[in-house]
Amino acid sequence: AKPISSVKEVSIEVLETVIGYLRKMHSKGIYHGDIKPENIMLGYQVYIIDIGNLSETASPDLKQAYDLACQLASFVGCCQLETIVSSARKFYSRSDLKAAAEFMDLVQKRPDIDLPDDKKDYLIRLINSQ
Repeated sequence: AKPISSVKEVSIEVLETVIGYLRKMHSKGIYHGDIKPENIMLGYQVYIIDIGNLSETASPDLKQAYDLACQLASFVGCCQLETIVSSARKFYSRSDLKAAAEFMDLVQKRPDIDLPDDKKDYLIRLINSQ
């Protein structure tokens, strides 16, 4: 398996599989805390690896929003932004996505996620427009 950071293009099926995995984790009260392109592995199967431990004091809603923001940003280099948002909408509510959009400035500051200003701004506009 190889990380999505080494892939130029990811299919909608793989994108939706990964988003679905994250949604399933969240529905079970499991929050990753360190989603980044290197922790999403593609091969014969798809894996989300290296699950971290988010602050005990953060609410589940904030943990979910941060995870989702990191995951959406992780796919920016290999998927169309419209596809990322439309796929996420199949698994997360509008309010979940808007909460994730609130974390995009913080996610952009991570050294392990490449999220240029123009893509970040457009991603936020897409999330907030529908």
